[in-house]
Amino acid sequence: EKCTNTKALVSSSFESLPKILVLHLKRFRPNFEKMTYEKRSDSIDIPEDLSLEVNHDWSCHVCTLNNPGTAKSCTVCQTSRVIDVDSPSSSEYSLKAVVLHQGITAAAGHYVSNVKEKTGWKRYNDSRVTSIGKVEALSKTRTQAYLLFFIRK
Repeated sequence: EKCTNTKALVSSSFESLPKILVLHLKRFRPNFEKMTYEKRSDSIDIPEDLSLEVNHDWSCHVCTLNNPGTAKSCTVCQTSRVIDVDSPSSSEYSLKAVVLHQGITAAAGHYVSNVKEKTGWKRYNDSRVTSIGKVEALSKTRTQAYLLFFIRK
């Protein structure tokens, strides 16, 4: 059946937040007529800081009941919430690296990485390592970003 004007909300939740958070941007979409994958070059904003709010409703990993965001344990089975809701830094992340796909198809292209180090941003391109500015690392690569690596603060 075809549905029109259907609105849906898709959400994900973590039982506990990882120390390193990797966001994989789906840059390739299947073209079933051509039996291939096409590159998406949508421009995205790459945040240097990311906050995953912990006060949203959450699902218990034992009984799967949905609980209010402020609850520290499940309202039915009393299982403790793993995330420390009192610690604001538990959900704060800093961008550490961006992996870029340079190319126009899934079958052809090249991967390079922009990495934030103590001395600033560096670009790793095979055996070449060059210093780059923040604008080059984040703004000029918005259509090529493929993987984003965040470190929990």
